[in-house]
Amino acid sequence: MSIRNNKIETIENLENLRLESLNLSQNRLKIVSGLSTLKQMSRLDLSRNEIHKYCFPEGSLRYRLKGLEECDYLRFLDLSGNKISKVRQIVYIEDLPLLTEFDLSFNPIQCKKYYRFQVLYRIPQMRRLDGVDITAKEKVKAENLHGLDLDDRKTIFKTLLPEEEFVDRRIKTYEDIDPESDSSAEEKLDKDMDIISGDRKPKEKAQDDEEAEEMATEKNEQSLPQ
Repeated sequence: MSIRNNKIETIENLENLRLESLNLSQNRLKIVSGLSTLKQMSRLDLSRNEIHKYCFPEGSLRYRLKGLEECDYLRFLDLSGNKISKVRQIVYIEDLPLLTEFDLSFNPIQCKKYYRFQVLYRIPQMRRLDGVDITAKEKVKAENLHGLDLDDRKTIFKTLLPEEEFVDRRIKTYEDIDPESDSSAEEKLDKDMDIISGDRKPKEKAQDDEEAEEMATEKNEQSLPQ
């Protein structure tokens, strides 16, 4: 089923359809929703939309990839050409058991250090990422980066050289990756979730308050005797 390039902003009215393939590319989607009942869907194209990190449906904060975690038969997922920037967003799809082809090309996330290794570590059954086949060498590097074999190496080392101190000589380690801490604006956003009203974000409200304060100050200054 293809409903691409229709200026769609919300996924709706697809409940319990027996779809195996769904193309929603080139629309205006900001979040993933309304797909949890499509139990037979194996291919999903969400490319060239506006999926980012946060959205505010009905005044509540929501992570925009949340909504895919129940699509257990999904094998192919295309999210290319969106605005996804956080590796941790993959948490919502990393437990899909059959997902083997994933496209995140033309997203800011591709600029992350060791991007492919990070994605592969979270989805180890992956065979193809961003249109490029995953190699056995990449799988080994992804495991080494995250230290999956470190305990075994330590055990072998201590068995062979019990008097020596083990030294981790990996060139690339997960500790080299900058933590994905939210920006100060996003941190404030998380803390102020309860005061979100409609589509207005706390950041925007703060800007409005600041502008109002500046106008009041200017008015008071103009009213002072010269």
